[in-house]
Amino acid sequence: MKVDTFTYGLGENSVLVVNRAIVHGIRDAGILRYNHSPDLDKGSVDWTGVSKMKDKVTAGADVAMCQAGVSLEVMNRLKEAAPSTRIFLQRDSSHAQEWHDQVHQEMERFGIHWTAYGDGLLQRETEEYRLADRITVLSRWVQSTFEKHGLGDKALYVGPQTFDLAKWPHRPPVGGGVFKVLFAGQTGFRKGLWYLLEAWRRLRLADAQLVIAGVSEPAGDSANELNSWINQQVKDTPACTALGFVPLAKMANLYAECDVLCLPSVEEGSSMTVLEAMAVGRPVIASTHAGADILRHGENGFLVEPRSWEQIADSIDWYHGNRVVWREHCEEAARSVRGLDVPDFGRRYVERMTEAYKQMEGD
Repeated sequence: MKVDTFTYGLGENSVLVVNRAIVHGIRDAGILRYNHSPDLDKGSVDWTGVSKMKDKVTAGADVAMCQAGVSLEVMNRLKEAAPSTRIFLQRDSSHAQEWHDQVHQEMERFGIHWTAYGDGLLQRETEEYRLADRITVLSRWVQSTFEKHGLGDKALYVGPQTFDLAKWPHRPPVGGGVFKVLFAGQTGFRKGLWYLLEAWRRLRLADAQLVIAGVSEPAGDSANELNSWINQQVKDTPACTALGFVPLAKMANLYAECDVLCLPSVEEGSSMTVLEAMAVGRPVIASTHAGADILRHGENGFLVEPRSWEQIADSIDWYHGNRVVWREHCEEAARSVRGLDVPDFGRRYVERMTEAYKQMEGD
């Protein structure tokens, strides 16, 4: 089997790490024919290079691994120039229609509307799903969204998410000081920050602090109202500190300084911050939409229903009052992420892609 790869880059953050794991895994297995992913331009995506990937399509590969959102032209060209090539589409977030619906539900709830997932991108990704032979996904939540929208036969689970384990050394828990809860991520609708803020306002814990590390949604007129609103919500929340953007190099210390990470996402395909915090040795409170498949409820963290500030509050309060078990969860969190390093994920991806390809060829 020979594979060509088409992604928007290999790097250090979120989906770029997944891309690197996939491409390097295919390379290390000796089945990479060409990697057509453009180099990152000083850490950002080279969109000119992405637009030129379609011109590099040639016949001869058994499989083309493409990235959702940027591969429609590549996939159309494959259907013309290499119709026998099987297309595997990597999708990091939920089905595009589900992404759209979940975020628009939040807009209706709070009366704030902005350009979250335009119709053009929604139509584009829907067409990519139609052209793909298999759609690889990183979490059971994402898999369920493809099943919900009639594509369960194409969804191929390759999770859980991966990360660079060596960059997140274990830090034994200390405890005994101010109890700190950390939120790390975009501060808009998708990651459910409002529900955490509401839980925190209701709890009013003594000697406790909520720490927010993250930036608002992308700038623009359509997002200004949302950003202003969420910033005011943060200011109105007692014992809450907003750090803004925190460089990746400083995140390990930030995880270690806190007692628990909370990620109450409304929509999240998979989360690398969950793995990072757990590797450092901190349990996680995450929603069932956060794609945190490594999380085991009551053992290394807690799973909560999306949009439930009540369950978030109960989980935070439990950790605040059960310090002995909290320490046990800290240690179990660090143990849980072993085997999720980049090379491990690359090998797993190749195994599942190979199995699916053989099945398709045998049909």
